[in-house]
Amino acid sequence: MPSTDSPSQQLPFTVLVVDDDPAIVELMGQFLTRQGLVVISAYDGQQCLEMVRQGHIDAIILDIMMPDMNGLTVCAALRKMTSTQSVPIIFLTAYDDPEIRLAGAELGGNAFLVKPIRGQDLLACLHSHLTGSCHQQPRSN
Repeated sequence: MPSTDSPSQQLPFTVLVVDDDPAIVELMGQFLTRQGLVVISAYDGQQCLEMVRQGHIDAIILDIMMPDMNGLTVCAALRKMTSTQSVPIIFLTAYDDPEIRLAGAELGGNAFLVKPIRGQDLLACLHSHLTGSCHQQPRSN
């Protein structure tokens, strides 16, 4: 059984990065690739849906504010597809709105991260969802 110390020590996971800002897609792609992940890019919701139909995806990093089809609409469509019903969807957005967070969770999003984000925080979130190991501190009473 492979170690769960970091995603780079796992079998190569495939992560789909979806954002309408090419610079963000490029930066995330470079960072995640250096961590040993396979990165596929999409620049809008429709392209995201096409990518998941073409092959196996282990996790999706999804922007919310995109033209034509926003990330919430994409998430709802992904959760209706058999191949992506259990794929972790991590929302990454510039808008930290509690109503959007709630809507994303209700639609099946697994995590909600706010831009700008440190690479290690994104990696930790991906790791916990890809390996199923959520390392939460016990709550104190």
